[in-house]
Amino acid sequence: MKSPTRRMVLAVCALIVLLAPLARAAGDPIWSVRIESEAATLVTNDFSALSRSDEKSAPAGDFPLSVLRVKRVVDRSEVLGDRLVPHIRLQVAPLYVNTDGTLRSNELTFVPDNRASKDLEGEDSFAFLAQPGGAWGAEAEALAKVFPVSFVNLRDMRHQQINTWIRSPDGSKAAAVMEVATFFFDAQSGAPPGPFPRVLYLHPLHSTAVSSRLDRIAGIARDGDEEWVVAFRFDGRVFYEEPHPTGYVYDQLQFVPNGETLIYDRKAKGGRAEAVVLDLRNGETKTLEGIPEGYRYYSRDGRRLLILRGEPGRGPTRAEIFDSSDPLAPSPLPGSYSPGDQIVTAAVSDDGSAVALQVRNGFRNPPTTRVVLLDGDLNEVDVLLSETTMQGLHFAGKILFVGYQKHPNPVLFVTTEEIRAYDCSR
Repeated sequence: MKSPTRRMVLAVCALIVLLAPLARAAGDPIWSVRIESEAATLVTNDFSALSRSDEKSAPAGDFPLSVLRVKRVVDRSEVLGDRLVPHIRLQVAPLYVNTDGTLRSNELTFVPDNRASKDLEGEDSFAFLAQPGGAWGAEAEALAKVFPVSFVNLRDMRHQQINTWIRSPDGSKAAAVMEVATFFFDAQSGAPPGPFPRVLYLHPLHSTAVSSRLDRIAGIARDGDEEWVVAFRFDGRVFYEEPHPTGYVYDQLQFVPNGETLIYDRKAKGGRAEAVVLDLRNGETKTLEGIPEGYRYYSRDGRRLLILRGEPGRGPTRAEIFDSSDPLAPSPLPGSYSPGDQIVTAAVSDDGSAVALQVRNGFRNPPTTRVVLLDGDLNEVDVLLSETTMQGLHFAGKILFVGYQKHPNPVLFVTTEEIRAYDCSR
């Protein structure tokens, strides 16, 4: 007969064996999918097991995103005479994921990137823009079986390229940024409608950004060589427009997470770029000393700001962290991280307690990168991937996605081959 102590030891061993599939190291993905042609294959999925266990055992909880965007670069360049005419386009397809991490479908339907609604932070919908009577309008019926289709009556602009379009979270309103103007219109799914009541802003926008509350749109307007900052509500009403001409050129426009502040690079023609914050409540601007030009990475709560610093011609090679509780006066915090190679992109967790960097591995051919996980003070915690061709980082809570990146971070012009998710709360 077994003693109580022996029975207890055996029970503990059995429990360890039972929970072994859940006990992954930080460097092991808890979810991954492989992309081949127009199909997705689920490779790893711990979410179904994690969601059935208790909270302490399963910090990941449910799968944090309902749709991921898969990309592919299509090269249709051709040789005409003695010269190469480049024609490279980006296409995207929605990959819908259930809360337990399983895929709703393995099939992928690709559409031109400029016809897919902007991939907004905090909002996971995917919609396609069609013009009634146009080539894409003819395909809308088939596409509507896969994802929502919004129609816009732009017959008078049918020869103009749509650069991007942004849909409000409830799907009722949208903005289409064209080559020569920006249209704000009532969006809807279903049969093609008649003429829409709409608002027209007679300037194209570039570097468009959407606030974290998803209720405001900002962009850099352009008229010839002149540029200025403008901000709208989703119904097209302008609530801020910088007096112009300004004499500046602009880049890297983004909303600070509070939704009331914009940050961007501004450069006088022939001068050096400077980082500027704009308080949309009163229109006041302020130059930020010690903040370099280039993209900035905020935590979703807005309290931490990651900047990448480098040398001209070499790109960023050092990461620094700032306290951005006051977005108009971010202050540097102790600590920095220099990986020794160029930093390609970065991501900050929602609460700022984790940072991920994608770092180029020297000058290898073919080029590869490594993914480094840091804590909120920029101390190295782990190297999640030492060598990969996946590009892109995105935090959803404490879950880090590698091979995927969305607004407000810059869009990467790459073909998706694989996406992995790591639980960085462990």
